[in-house]
Amino acid sequence: MRADELLKRHSAVISTSRRAPISGWGIECGPGWHEIIDDALTEISKIGRYQVVQIKEKSGRLRIYMTRYDDTIHEIVERAERRSLLTCEVCGRPGQLRQCGAAMVRCDEHVSR
Repeated sequence: MRADELLKRHSAVISTSRRAPISGWGIECGPGWHEIIDDALTEISKIGRYQVVQIKEKSGRLRIYMTRYDDTIHEIVERAERRSLLTCEVCGRPGQLRQCGAAMVRCDEHVSR
């Protein structure tokens, strides 16, 4: 699923504030993590009253920033971040955190990208 499709599918939990980074930049990570993001946003949407303000890669891992957190939201976000550390950001296959100039999670095939 493409990033714009993810945002459209989960529009109920995406912040529409002009000040929210997600409004201007969208999802700031590779397509290999889109399934992880989809799963997390699906869980968040079941709870309802929370909004995502930014989704990006930082220091080699997925980051999902919310308008506010409680224990359940924190657990969902943490689970997604942990999954990203084992998933190639390029293709979604199993990967590992590597130092290639910058920290990134890549499978053996995409280690040079």
